[in-house]
Amino acid sequence: MADAVPSKRGASEEVAICHPGGHGQILPIGGEWEDNLHTRARVFLYLLDMLHCFMGISIVSDRFMSGIERITGIQKTRRIPGTPRYKTGAVWNATVANLTLMALGSSAPEILLSLNNILKRNFMEGKLGTPSIVGSGAFNLFIIIAISINAVPNGKIKYIKEEGVYAITAFFAVFAYLWMFLIVSVITPNEVSVWEAVLTFLFFPLLVFLAYLADIHVLTIENIKAFVWKRKDERSEGQEPKTWLEKFRSAHALALLESSKTRNVKEPEKN
Repeated sequence: MADAVPSKRGASEEVAICHPGGHGQILPIGGEWEDNLHTRARVFLYLLDMLHCFMGISIVSDRFMSGIERITGIQKTRRIPGTPRYKTGAVWNATVANLTLMALGSSAPEILLSLNNILKRNFMEGKLGTPSIVGSGAFNLFIIIAISINAVPNGKIKYIKEEGVYAITAFFAVFAYLWMFLIVSVITPNEVSVWEAVLTFLFFPLLVFLAYLADIHVLTIENIKAFVWKRKDERSEGQEPKTWLEKFRSAHALALLESSKTRNVKEPEKN
């Protein structure tokens, strides 16, 4: 989270864990006899340990995701105001759940790994800092999307249900790379200041809030246009239009507002 200069990280002085004198955060645990093992033998043993850790992480992540799915799947019955009827709906909004709990569950191993690395190095950048975050994001952005698209059977069509949510998440996905480049290489090169870290953290609740507004159809293009036209009409009320653009807006403002309202009204389904 701080300086990325190699001399300060001490990376050039580190000895590989499989070579004599090399050590990690936990290994070696066998003492002198393990340190004297042949390099290939230590590579094989540590490879088995790594595979065992992968299995453990997979089991824990699966349990964690199962718990999150159970939490997000909870439904509650509510009474419709003014009527004797009831309706059942999910407690968690689907968009909020996907951006918070689901994302946390799938990214928990990576987050903990980067957190452990930064704490171990006393808040100095290590090998698992920014590159791991960028690499993981690129993997999710390209590989997973490509597999998901190719997994659709021939003859079936999949479409984006909430285009507003998709547009907001896509914007923040690209903005995250740009913002990381700015804070690491432009604003404060080779280090991350406290205000940059706090601002980066605040972008996440902003993303969730905007995506939620788009999911409940509050933040839509039609509503934004209607709001902008209304504000312009309030400012120009009592003033004669001067430019051709103001004259055009004054002549067609009512028609545009009416068209935006009719777009929000859903047509009844035909049997």
